[in-house]
Amino acid sequence: MKYCGNCGTQMEDDMIFCTKCGTKKTPAPAAPPVNAAPYQPQAKKSKAPVIIISVAAVVAVILGICVIAYIVSGGGDDTSGGGPFGGSVNKLDFTLYNYTDIDIYSIYLSPTDGNAWGKNTLGNNVLYAWGQMNITFPYEDGSVYYWDLRVMDGYGNAVDWKCLDLRNITNLYISINEYGQAYAEWN
Repeated sequence: MKYCGNCGTQMEDDMIFCTKCGTKKTPAPAAPPVNAAPYQPQAKKSKAPVIIISVAAVVAVILGICVIAYIVSGGGDDTSGGGPFGGSVNKLDFTLYNYTDIDIYSIYLSPTDGNAWGKNTLGNNVLYAWGQMNITFPYEDGSVYYWDLRVMDGYGNAVDWKCLDLRNITNLYISINEYGQAYAEWN
């Protein structure tokens, strides 16, 4: 038995209209399925593993290219010329720092066991007081590592340093001590 939703009168199951107020009987709502699981939205899959793997692959490719370039360029052999990405980097090149108040007009190099100075490596350039300059080693023969260095000012005054192992010198600093004597330090 059902009851009228409007006036509450008892109605037979097969009746369509209430006999007291005439309201049409509304159908009962459908019952949910007995064994149905409640709705749960699917969780989105994370893209983090794909991104991490992609970045790792790119890094591996770049690292591989650098290793191949290093091997092709001589791979740390002290006598090789050329850097890992081309150019003319010589293992004997260095940067000269003029930490004096005197301009340097000439720089000469000679193998330690040699008896003649080479060409002026500055050419027409001047290494001004408190300046610096990259000295590109002018000699092709990389088998000689010990060199003498001569630095000359504009008046022809020269200072020599003997038996410098240019393989172990990246920066060479020329200074003047409190007695007016030039000295060099390097690393």
